[in-house]
Amino acid sequence: MANMLQIKVLDEHIDTLWTIAASRWIDGFIIGYTCQSRRERFKSYKADGWHGMVVLENGLTRDQALDLERRLQETCKRGLATGEPYRRKYAPYHRELPHYASSGQGSTEPDAPIHSVYIVWYYK
Repeated sequence: MANMLQIKVLDEHIDTLWTIAASRWIDGFIIGYTCQSRRERFKSYKADGWHGMVVLENGLTRDQALDLERRLQETCKRGLATGEPYRRKYAPYHRELPHYASSGQGSTEPDAPIHSVYIVWYYK
């Protein structure tokens, strides 16, 4: 994978986001970055009442993962493509905030292919 994610790959992730967000059972979602395992990262979300998580892309370098996270968040915040439910269901407390790339506390080995981008959601 090149430094910047290919358009086709980005479109595939947007399709996945649409599938999840369009579900009548999903009330909200966010997109994030991690270098932890899915299980470890989801523990804190589950403790806060989130219900599900899917890793969209795994095996990236830190820069690739942060770039993908930013591009997917921007797509959801602007409601691109079909508009709803991206914008409406993208977590309201994240929606208006600018994107600040952050690799968190555990970001070691930035060039190692251990970084991931995920979607996490909740329902009522």
